[in-house]
Amino acid sequence: MIPKIKRILYATDLSDNSAYAFRYAINEALKHDAEVIILHVFEQMGPASRTMLSKAICPLTSLAKRRSVCSGRGVLSGSER
Repeated sequence: MIPKIKRILYATDLSDNSAYAFRYAINEALKHDAEVIILHVFEQMGPASRTMLSKAICPLTSLAKRRSVCSGRGVLSGSER
């Protein structure tokens, strides 16, 4: 028997191609009624890096919220916990 998928860990490098993997994670979460946990590890950032990160994260969070995967569960980002 295959175990039920409850959580999907989406580890990202925030590259352009990572958006495809994010969409896949969202679709799998919808199929299995699972939550998506996003992980990205980085060193302390300067102002330029913060700007670049905000441009990468905003489209991804908008996609998830439109699909209602994480709304109500608060697992999309640490600030929503």
